[in-house]
Amino acid sequence: MALQVVAALAIASLLASPSPLHAQASDGHLIGTVFDQVGGSITGAAVTVANESTGVTWNVAADDFGAYRFNNLPVAITASRHPPTVSQQPPSRTLP
Repeated sequence: MALQVVAALAIASLLASPSPLHAQASDGHLIGTVFDQVGGSITGAAVTVANESTGVTWNVAADDFGAYRFNNLPVAITASRHPPTVSQQPPSRTLP
């Protein structure tokens, strides 16, 4: 009888737990940095990831350090299968 009470309390405490149980993620993130030929970062570069089979594209702009991040991509989108492309670069600057 005592074992049944303990088991019932354990089950009740699990059901009343405020933290939800998490399953595997259904999305992912892709991060990187855009560099030019000499290794300098490209600020503001437009970076695109495309899923050719569905025609869906995602676009982000590189930050001040050339870094970009795609959030909440479907798990089928990976850098090896869908490499990001830089579709435009900011205008060239003439250094003094």
